[in-house]
Amino acid sequence: MCAWRELSTPDECGMRNVGPAACRRLTVKSTLICSAAFNLSHHSPNSSENSTSQATGFSMSWTALCRQRHGAKGPPGKSVCRSVKPKAMDHRFLRTQLLRKQNLIWDDFDSADHHKLLLHYTCPNGFFGIIESGEIWCTDIRDLNDPQEGTYALEVIKSVSARNRDRVGQRFAKEVSHYRSLFGLNESWTMYVACFCSAGEQDYMWRNYACEGRGCAIAFNYEKLLSGAKNGKKYAIFRVLYDRAAQEQMIEATLEHAFALEVTLNLRSEDHELFWMKEVAIALISCASRFKHPKWQCEQEFRLMITDPSDA
Repeated sequence: MCAWRELSTPDECGMRNVGPAACRRLTVKSTLICSAAFNLSHHSPNSSENSTSQATGFSMSWTALCRQRHGAKGPPGKSVCRSVKPKAMDHRFLRTQLLRKQNLIWDDFDSADHHKLLLHYTCPNGFFGIIESGEIWCTDIRDLNDPQEGTYALEVIKSVSARNRDRVGQRFAKEVSHYRSLFGLNESWTMYVACFCSAGEQDYMWRNYACEGRGCAIAFNYEKLLSGAKNGKKYAIFRVLYDRAAQEQMIEATLEHAFALEVTLNLRSEDHELFWMKEVAIALISCASRFKHPKWQCEQEFRLMITDPSDA
């Protein structure tokens, strides 16, 4: 498998070369062409999809299973539950609801103020390659410098799932405990990423990602990258979360929504395992893909990501 994926930069990215010695403005004009689609949603502050009413997606509750009845079956004014036949699982509907919930639970985090210019640190050869071709290449996650990519996020999921073992089901809890990486990451599927720093120029970043200060940092306009994602259809662009307590809260919120969704939709018993092993797993991947170990917090990373296969 090729370790790199080609991803053209958005039209009019407004890239700038900034460095210790000089600052020279450069503009790259290029049509956005993504070699692989990423089907997980991302937050877009101006998107109507992320409004509270639409993000909630469904308003069914136990009261929807009860009707007001009169006559021999019960006194006037008394609610009587009627039997509802369990429904076959609608995968598309479930996935839509679970991923919309991700937009909702990440809304405050994504809406927080941050630098509008995201710096991509690189060596001189990488800089000239990006400027001359108008393209930025996404790296296989296995080739990044963090050996815990995928494994740390799984640790967070395992910790929260263990506390909810009776609710998630024995098989799901068992399968999660046996995974070595994020639901088979680097085994059955992988991520390709381009990394950006939102903390401005940092000595640490120059030293570790720009040839010990001899390289370059290219500034990308965040709004342009966000609009180029086409609501997650082209790629995902997101801010990375480092706080362990906050990470566990995100997983808790994802699981709580899954519990409520399963009960509210009254799924058939035979669909229980498939619901958790497929649909909930995808929502957890969407959530935990944004986690990194707290020791990397100084990087204040934004990440552009695509997956292989694209429907992973």
